[in-house]
Amino acid sequence: MEVAAKLAKALDISLDYLSELTDIELDSNVLARINEITTLSDDDKKQIYRVVDALIKDYAAKNEM
Repeated sequence: MEVAAKLAKALDISLDYLSELTDIELDSNVLARINEITTLSDDDKKQIYRVVDALIKDYAAKNEM
């Protein structure tokens, strides 16, 4: 497990992605942002999720055209 963790870190991908437990590639930038969000208050998290949801919805609507 230690070797796999080092390999994932060297490749800048998550251990889950490396071990094919997920097909979602999470690089260190994404993981760092997620870790930052987990330290926020519940109210702040909710606000961030609302903004992200709105951006995703807007992006999806633009791509449907």
